[in-house]
Amino acid sequence: MEAGNEAIFLDGGTGIVSPPNLGNRPIHILLTHLHLDHLIGLPFFPPLSQKGRQIDLYSERRMDTDIRAMMNRLFAPPFWPLRLEDYPSDLHYHDIEGSFRIGDVDIQIMSAAHPGGSTVFKLNYKGKILVFATDFEHLDNKSGELAEFAANADLLLYDAQYTEEDYEPHKGFGHSTAEEGIRIAEKACVKQVYFIHHNPDYTDEKLLAMDEKLRVLHPNMAIIKQGTRIIL
Repeated sequence: MEAGNEAIFLDGGTGIVSPPNLGNRPIHILLTHLHLDHLIGLPFFPPLSQKGRQIDLYSERRMDTDIRAMMNRLFAPPFWPLRLEDYPSDLHYHDIEGSFRIGDVDIQIMSAAHPGGSTVFKLNYKGKILVFATDFEHLDNKSGELAEFAANADLLLYDAQYTEEDYEPHKGFGHSTAEEGIRIAEKACVKQVYFIHHNPDYTDEKLLAMDEKLRVLHPNMAIIKQGTRIIL
């Protein structure tokens, strides 16, 4: 997300390995949770190797442990030759709680139903609202909570790892469906929805078929594709 002078990355998976040209913007990385698929790109993030480049990493505490300790536990020998803070960049860690601010971006959080916990982020920049709800399962009235949290958002990025048929045997895994995302978006009066966190077992052909079906039924909803650029 580019907002004014700020560059904000949502999680640190493989997509972070090839960032756009951000000039000298300060870089902020918001981590929803600490599962490997959301962190594995961090040691390959090019700005980490730029001397003095300001990078700020944000996360809620997990297992009563701060984000710096968790990162040093994962990215350290023998699993990786360097800690993230050993790179030439100027890296800072932030344990977040409640709302906070990055430049002119106001950020609020809510908890998601996911093994080990996960964070839903709502980013508000000059009245434009983005809600990032990955690794979110619609259990225990979480759908209602998210609909209230995301009310009137300009864009909702929603976890749709499973079809409704595939969801049942994976209930409790911490993921959701496009159908549930549609219900939440309609209740929340969200303007635009992109579905994220695709099931790695789904082929491109299956995802494209799902996307085509969605676009016919809901012109403001689609399956996210690599390289998609959204301007709010």
